[in-house]
Amino acid sequence: VELTLSPPMRGLEALVEQRLHGRAFQDLGRLAVLLPEDPAVVQLIADLHRELGQWDIALELYRRVLLHEPDNVWAEIDIGGYYFFKEDYRSARRHYQTAVEAATDKELERESVVAYYNLSQAYYYNRLFDEAQVALQEAQGLDAGMVGRLQRQTGQQQVVTFSGGVARAPEIRRRLAGRLLHQRPVRHQVLLVQSRKIKPAIAQQVLCLRLAGRKSDRSAADEGGGHE
Repeated sequence: VELTLSPPMRGLEALVEQRLHGRAFQDLGRLAVLLPEDPAVVQLIADLHRELGQWDIALELYRRVLLHEPDNVWAEIDIGGYYFFKEDYRSARRHYQTAVEAATDKELERESVVAYYNLSQAYYYNRLFDEAQVALQEAQGLDAGMVGRLQRQTGQQQVVTFSGGVARAPEIRRRLAGRLLHQRPVRHQVLLVQSRKIKPAIAQQVLCLRLAGRKSDRSAADEGGGHE
């Protein structure tokens, strides 16, 4: 329960469940501080900035992900999306082609379909119609039904982006739990050391109070005798 209610874990769950509010952003900041170089967390924060329309920040974060994970298909696809929406179709094609190769090497069929589909769109808007048709046929050859759904769903967006960091939430939960559990013994050890330093002072105070109590008892007895 303690781990579930921790601010970093709360922030993660808020993003997964799309319950974003002021406190959630603070909690996600704690998560980023706790696991600053974890590529899954970096990708998660990149997804957040992309969803908020902060594409320039998201781009830099996706690039950081690729430094740690050069074959991260979804980071490549989302960077391709950045350039596509900037109408830099040549750069978009380059990233989509890299995503196609990475997805093929890792035998990721769904990712391959999306990468080919986006690549076909980049070719099309670059007026390379023959290449666009070839890429689209590659996607349809893998999963024609999925391509049909993508064509209906993308609409004005034209290409597919994906919250790859959000999809890695189970992985982030495990690493975060391990980090939080690892921190707890350290904190308890520090408190133990501090308590050992405090104990003699407490004992001395107790001794002083006892002596003072004895003196008070004697004084009271003496005063009682004097009144008699």
